[in-house]
Amino acid sequence: MNAKQALAHIRQRNWEPLKAFITVATPETAYELIKLCYDACPLDTPLNAAIANKNDVPGMILSGGLRFGVSRRHRGMDTAARLSECQIENYYYHLNIALDVLSETLKQAPNNGLAAALYMAANIDPVDKDQQNRAEAYLLDAHNVPLSGYMNRLQAHMAKWGGSHEAMFRIARAGLTPDTPCQYALVARAHYEQYLYYGLFDDSPDADQHFNTYFDHTVETELKTASEAVLSATAQEPAELRLAHGWLMLTLSEAGLNRLAARHLKALKGFEDPSIWKLNRLPPKLKKGLIYTSALFG
Repeated sequence: MNAKQALAHIRQRNWEPLKAFITVATPETAYELIKLCYDACPLDTPLNAAIANKNDVPGMILSGGLRFGVSRRHRGMDTAARLSECQIENYYYHLNIALDVLSETLKQAPNNGLAAALYMAANIDPVDKDQQNRAEAYLLDAHNVPLSGYMNRLQAHMAKWGGSHEAMFRIARAGLTPDTPCQYALVARAHYEQYLYYGLFDDSPDADQHFNTYFDHTVETELKTASEAVLSATAQEPAELRLAHGWLMLTLSEAGLNRLAARHLKALKGFEDPSIWKLNRLPPKLKKGLIYTSALFG
């Protein structure tokens, strides 16, 4: 099932095909579809209707995941200080429902990796620190966790959400083995986020210097290692590879390593992850053109 088909089901309030799909799909494929849908579904969709009864775990996962995405759309990408009262009210209204639904899901299915990944996403910017700790515990105990779940854990420990660069990189590098090349997406994301932090959030006197000199030889070497691991991966789950290629493409392009970035962009085969492209300062079509052009000329 693709995103266009899934969105048609959502608009028709035809929940059963979606629930059947996320039940049999690989965890990252299911997570990817929910993410693509919550970025485009009507904001007034009656998401509670996806839950047929109190034991409907797939319905709760779908409802809670989509509700989380709706909350993020209400919030937008601005810093908290720039949000309107209406944005804040809508954000927390939908976020709290998502948290309740996903928490109940994990009480019924505590080892469900997809549910744990979405619950971790809803706790990146925690309403309650104890709840965030519970979300992390669920994630670490769950089975078949999608790569996005570990990406969400990484985000929860970022400096911009009250964590630290050191904690973020410990998580990013902890799962790297020859058998898990897609985990290098976490390393790329960590470097991108530290670079972004210096540019947008750090008010220390040397923040500009850190931002302008971030992609030094040591960082470039680690990114090249990550790139080689992902480009060489063959027997990996396709949705996880798309996630990894997307973050390598974005981070390598910021580092000025556009020839490598272009290889990852080509590997995406036109796939558009809104959570990645929204972080670009340029429209996706223009950004892609600049990557390919820069790759040709240097």
